[in-house]
Amino acid sequence: MNILVVDDNTEARKLLAELLTQAGFSVTEAENGKQALEILKNRKNFSLIISDVLMPVMDGFKLCHEVKSDPEISSIPFVFYTGSYISNEDRIFGMNLGADDYIVKPIKFEEFLKRIKEIIHKGEARKGIGEIKLDEFAYLEEYNARLVHKLEDKLIQLNQAYEEIKLKNEELGAINEILTALNSSRDLTHLFKQISKYITKLFNADAVNFYIYDAPNNALNLFYSFLKTGDINPFEKYKTLKFGDDFATEVINQKITIYQNPTKGSTRIRGEIFEYDFRIFVEVALRVRDKFIGSIELAYKQEEIPFDENGIYLLDTLSHQIALGIENLLLVSELKKSEEKYRKFVHLTPAGLIVLDEKLNILFASDVANEIFEAKVEGKNLREFITSSIIEEICRRDSFVSSGSKYADKTFEVEYKGKALLISITGRLNDPNLGKCIAVINDITELRKLQEEKRKIEAKLWQEYRLASIGRLAGGIAHNLKNPLAVLNLGLQALKRKGVEPEHIEKLMKQVERINQIIENLSIKTKEEVDKNKKKFDLNELIKKELETLEFDPFYKHQVEKDIKLSERPIVIEAVYSDFSNAISHILRNAVDAMLNAEKKILGVKTWEDEENIYIEITDTGIGIPDEIKDKIFEPFFTTKSTNNFTELKGVGLGLTITYHSLKIYGAEFEIDSEVGKGTNFKVIIPKKNVGC
Repeated sequence: MNILVVDDNTEARKLLAELLTQAGFSVTEAENGKQALEILKNRKNFSLIISDVLMPVMDGFKLCHEVKSDPEISSIPFVFYTGSYISNEDRIFGMNLGADDYIVKPIKFEEFLKRIKEIIHKGEARKGIGEIKLDEFAYLEEYNARLVHKLEDKLIQLNQAYEEIKLKNEELGAINEILTALNSSRDLTHLFKQISKYITKLFNADAVNFYIYDAPNNALNLFYSFLKTGDINPFEKYKTLKFGDDFATEVINQKITIYQNPTKGSTRIRGEIFEYDFRIFVEVALRVRDKFIGSIELAYKQEEIPFDENGIYLLDTLSHQIALGIENLLLVSELKKSEEKYRKFVHLTPAGLIVLDEKLNILFASDVANEIFEAKVEGKNLREFITSSIIEEICRRDSFVSSGSKYADKTFEVEYKGKALLISITGRLNDPNLGKCIAVINDITELRKLQEEKRKIEAKLWQEYRLASIGRLAGGIAHNLKNPLAVLNLGLQALKRKGVEPEHIEKLMKQVERINQIIENLSIKTKEEVDKNKKKFDLNELIKKELETLEFDPFYKHQVEKDIKLSERPIVIEAVYSDFSNAISHILRNAVDAMLNAEKKILGVKTWEDEENIYIEITDTGIGIPDEIKDKIFEPFFTTKSTNNFTELKGVGLGLTITYHSLKIYGAEFEIDSEVGKGTNFKVIIPKKNVGC
């Protein structure tokens, strides 16, 4: 007897075909309904069709409908054999399509074989066309309903499976992070900090505490505590739990203990933790080869235990891994302490120390030596870092005549990556087991920088001294000019009264008055800048005086357009007058100098204030500041000017440095907006609270 088996699952189809063949049947296979119909077109001598329901291209329901609708093959018995469409509605629909049986997987093959034999027997006795109990419309309607229902079931199943997989992935991810931390953590604090959040997530805990066992005192010491909510952590107050003083210590003699709603009587120490609504505590012992080394405490605010036996098993398994990780870190810590005793004095020496063999291989290097060379140099060759004929000579010699030999000890300087290194080397070691030479290396870069800074400060002080000298000289000149000017003024007044060319005399008298005003301003400026005490003054008036001083410069006076917008109200501050006069003078001078070769020459000065700050804005239409040097303009001795200058400091590179340090003591901030070829906007922002406003 021939049987047609239709199923898209190759393994299931092959297995069924093998079993049927062994039972004495001749089996033909098809992967889907469409392939089965192609076979039925050419062969109609089948005693039975066995078909799955869920298949691609054409499913079993459609195949059954096509078979029962074809008079030539409708009499062939048809059996559904499925593990997916298993509801009663599915079975009824299949039978209404004309199926002879609807068998749901799984089923014992003996039972399956018995049922299909009965159907084949009935089919042989049956003649005519198989009965279809559904018309076309009803078939389509019910067929669609079955498909939709099955799709809904599948979607629900898929969604459930997705959520389960997602949850499992999260669990696996947390477990992986814990295991990774166990292998990579450098110390216990780092380990506990890394794994605490994953343990609280994995076991849905509100807090996790890690204790290390103090055997001599028979106590648990709290090493790290993590609270998921980020609130006040009550556990951190209790660093030591002696055995018997708290329920958590009972785990010393246990494996995993769960306390549900413990009372204050269960602890002599941590009664306060119950005020934070913690209701369940899970205590997990950490043991390595039956040696108790500590414990993990999980704390919960919920009423029910949050995990089942699988969770307990997972917690137990992880606790073994964590215990091993803790033991390893404790052992490493002990080894480090032992090694530290041996190396302590060497590594605490401020200088770097290296031991070399005759080929300049580095046999030992202290931490400071590694820092100096910015690498782990032990095991490498010194030539990779520095070259020195002195070191070569000392390490190459076989022996030394005496301690006074010129080759025995040497001190010299070398350069390495911009660092200045002072090296003292001796060949006295000369031990085949320990090495040939010992070199002591000092990084004297900072010393050299300090020496350079000292030189710069001395230069700055010298410049300020020269400026002060010039100021005093200017004040003396101004004072000495007053008497001749007074005589000149009286003489001109006498000539005016005599009627001698009154128009020319008037012009001369105005020029004398202008010279007198300039001398007066110079005297006031000199006096104010010599005074280093704080005093109240109008910032706008100070700026006006600095602008008047600039009038000495013919370029500024005749070629620069002025756009002065000082605030209408006086801005009275309390500060050292020279701090602001020098700073404003330098900024103005830089702005003017920047416009020497500019096509458009406009100097803008603006002041204003708000509730918190005072603002001074000085703009020019000069050459601008390139981006690559903006960060350097406040550095000492940095300048782009030539030495052919108007002011004493121009070209020295201290102007803006003085400005920065003079105003920074008042908390000033500087905003510089500049574009090459268009000019610069230099804004100074001074907090009022720092200048007595």
